Amino acid sequence: GLASQQAGLASQQAGLARVQAGEPFEVKVTPNDEDGKPMKPYAGLVSLSSTDPAAQVLRAGAAFPAEGSIAVPLTLKTLGRTTITAVDPESGARGEVSVEVGPGPVKRLAILLPPGGVARGTPVPIAVAAQDGAGNPVPSFTGKVELSSEGNGVPLPPAHEFAAFERGRHTFSRVV
Repeated sequence: GLASQQAGLASQQAGLARVQAGEPFEVKVTPNDEDGKPMKPYAGLVSLSSTDPAAQVLRAGAAFPAEGSIAVPLTLKTLGRTTITAVDPESGARGEVSVEVGPGPVKRLAILLPPGGVARGTPVPIAVAAQDGAGNPVPSFTGKVELSSEGNGVPLPPAHEFAAFERGRHTFSRVV
C-alpha cells in the first residue's frame, strides 16, 4: 500500500496534523510492502485527492523517484477535518491521512454592508471581517482597522483596535 503523512511530522500518533487554509504544504507519500516496509524502487504513480472540494493539488499523477518517497505540494482551503488520499491508479494501492485545517493568516479585510443596498445620507452599520487567503474568517485577528472614504467628505468613525472577544469581526455603527 501507500503510506502518506504530512511532511515534517514525526508521528501521526501524536495527534491530528494541523495546516492553515490557503497555505501550501507537502504530503510525503511512501510506497510500503505488506509488512509496512518501504519499497525501493517503486514503479507506480501517485495521485492525491482530498475531501476538501476547494483543494489545490499542484502535481498529480507523479512518478516515484529512486529513493522511494515523493513529496506532493497541496493547498487546502476549507476549514475543518480533511482526509487526503494517495492512490496508485494502476495497482490500486492506497493510503490516507487526516488533517485539521485552521484559518490561515489574515490576507484581507472584508467590508460587509446590510442587504438591500444603502441609501445616500442614511446611517448604516458596516461590518469589517478579517479573512485568510481562502476567504475563511480569522477569529484570532486583533489588529487596528481604520475606515477611509474617497473624496465625499463623509465623517467616519475613529480607528478601531479589534479585541479578542470580537473574534475577527467588528461592526461600525451608524456610518453615513
